[in-house]
Amino acid sequence: MVLLRIYSEIEDIKKLFQIINDLIKNEIYQLIDPKYIVSERQIEIALDKAKNAFKQGKNKSKSLNNELLLWICAEKHVSQAIKKAGAKKTSDFFLFYKGNKKIENILEQIQAKKLKLEFTPDLKALKIDKKLLKTYKLEDLVLEKMAVSYLER
Repeated sequence: MVLLRIYSEIEDIKKLFQIINDLIKNEIYQLIDPKYIVSERQIEIALDKAKNAFKQGKNKSKSLNNELLLWICAEKHVSQAIKKAGAKKTSDFFLFYKGNKKIENILEQIQAKKLKLEFTPDLKALKIDKKLLKTYKLEDLVLEKMAVSYLER
């Protein structure tokens, strides 16, 4: 499993997504807006939940990659998840990848450079009340939202 914060010289996000899809289709990956990621653990749990949803027949999406995005942002509809947490610009996004190809080759193909792996979540985007951070860790609140979204399925 690889989680990288990257920058691509390809300016069109749709074109970038298409190139990545052509390179690593049939493997697990997602392009994610940094505002929605609080930790690597969040991605690991979201992936586990997405896989389990497929095993249990409770998946909301036809693809594991889109199901992963649903879990990351605790949404019920793929279109909302893409609007919300899908990467919007090529100058700064997370690339999550779990597959057999070398990440360096993928980065080269998409003309990308690694940025510092830091998490800069946006409380407003995550719909988390700042007051809750006095009592709870942000990661715990985000994981709780994921768990609640499961109950609402």
